[in-house]
Amino acid sequence: MQYSFRLSRALLILGVFALLSLSACGGGGGKKGGGGTTGGSSNPFSPTDLSGDWTGTLTPRDNEGLPWSNGERRILSRNFTLRADGLGNIYYCLPGLEDDYDVRGGGATLSQSSINKKGLFTLSFKEKEKNREQLVLVCRLNDARNLITGEYELRSRTENTSGDEVEAVDAGGFELVLSNGPGSFSESSLEGHWEGSNYHYAPRYANMLMDVDANGSITGGGVDTGVAVFPFLLDGSNDQVFALFEDSSVGMFENITLHLSDGVDVVLQYALLDEGGGFFTGPVTDHKGNTTYMRLTKK
Repeated sequence: MQYSFRLSRALLILGVFALLSLSACGGGGGKKGGGGTTGGSSNPFSPTDLSGDWTGTLTPRDNEGLPWSNGERRILSRNFTLRADGLGNIYYCLPGLEDDYDVRGGGATLSQSSINKKGLFTLSFKEKEKNREQLVLVCRLNDARNLITGEYELRSRTENTSGDEVEAVDAGGFELVLSNGPGSFSESSLEGHWEGSNYHYAPRYANMLMDVDANGSITGGGVDTGVAVFPFLLDGSNDQVFALFEDSSVGMFENITLHLSDGVDVVLQYALLDEGGGFFTGPVTDHKGNTTYMRLTKK
């Protein structure tokens, strides 16, 4: 049964933003981390205020009661990141799911509005290969130019359809913090005990525990599918798997293979650590080729 996209809070905010955008946008620039009065002419917002790497969290709210969810919440909060060039043009996004939005690489398109004098702007990513997914962000940059907050919707199709029908797969709020660049994240933040699940809205679930030492080696834990338990191998094959970030600007590991018992491997396509070091999330491919979304909390 096709579930038509419904009017949501993000769309209402988008409508308000459209009215605000009719006013003239401020020019000029301001330093990252500087102060300023929102909407004031002495320190107006500039597109270049968006330049840099941004890292944060998408926190779903409106994803209950959809046809595939059986009344349950199928998407949990997840880390994500944006990148903008020196002119403030956003060109890349990792949304916490398996498909990235690579605008420069040709894998996605982006509609980005100009930032107005109140620090408001919108982003609308569309994934091109499958032509079934769109991420819409309604954003506000703070006066210090180091925090973006707002509302988001991930719109998709869980069924093959013709036309433009889409579903609001999940929606909620988000927060992004401006990175200080390479070295902003430390691998030592992963040291400790992590608990959580690998989940998917198909649905597929598995509980996951992971103990990581100061060298980035897995020292305990495993995956419980509900049918079988697969402990992590402690024979050296998981030593220092988290010893080095792929990108320490945003706390990202990429293409990490974790070895479990019975010859079972899982691959983290990528995983992002949040700024506080409390959540570790990303898409995981299991030994059967299924993708789930890892969400671990540090205990």
